Amino acid sequence: IMGTTKFFEDLANNWENNDLLRTLRWNVEFDYVPTLNPYGFNTRERKNANGVDLARNFSAGWNQEGENGNPDSVYYAGPSPLSEVETQGYNEYINNNQDALFAIDVHNYTNLEVSGTVLWAGSNKSDIRNYLGGYVTKMSSMVQQNYNIPVGYENKLLGLVQGATGGSLTTQW
Repeated sequence: IMGTTKFFEDLANNWENNDLLRTLRWNVEFDYVPTLNPYGFNTRERKNANGVDLARNFSAGWNQEGENGNPDSVYYAGPSPLSEVETQGYNEYINNNQDALFAIDVHNYTNLEVSGTVLWAGSNKSDIRNYLGGYVTKMSSMVQQNYNIPVGYENKLLGLVQGATGGSLTTQW
């Protein structure tokens, strides 16, 4: 949420000094949903107050295979697709915005010590995944230039690009 907020701050305040921000500000309409899971944000958990991983609770490809079907798993998909009020509301938003060209789903993801990455980008379309590969490369470089990263992660990709899993928001879009 902080990174997205910083982006919109830059878009509002620094567009006059940056060609990319100027282009985005005057040519793109943004809709911003600060968080799908306020409970999870406040408690620093993946699940909502009902113990459901909202990122797995959408109807497109929903399943209870493996960890998705285990209520004790952090990836529990819930008792049924769209069982949660949060996913129901956002599903309605998606249905009302079918003309959207691009959606960014930002998560509290992970850290270098756990996964060796700080960024995940997903799409079920190979051409979009190719584009996202360039994004991950650029963001890795920016992180390495601007933050003190642990020894051993210099000059490495710090993100993953993958296809989306069933029941996810990425698949729903």
